[in-house]
Amino acid sequence: MSKQPTQPPPIPIHLPAVLNSRPVDPDESVTVETMAGLLGKVAAPQDTPIWICTLHYCNRIFQSHERLGVHRKRDHHSDDTESDVTTWNR
Repeated sequence: MSKQPTQPPPIPIHLPAVLNSRPVDPDESVTVETMAGLLGKVAAPQDTPIWICTLHYCNRIFQSHERLGVHRKRDHHSDDTESDVTTWNR
């Protein structure tokens, strides 16, 4: 009988509640015209929903509470979508 190889335990993630800001140097090569053509935008946490399943160090990321619930039922056989969740979208 062969022994199954063991995997190291997953590393838990720890997200800070607030990310500290820092001053930046302006990019003087950017013009109003180049800014108008950019595709990005400044987003707040309320604009960027993230739900992280931290049940048993799973640490999978989902873009909605509903998708987290589907994951919990399928992969963890649980209907609990309130405990062991990291999010700022409440």
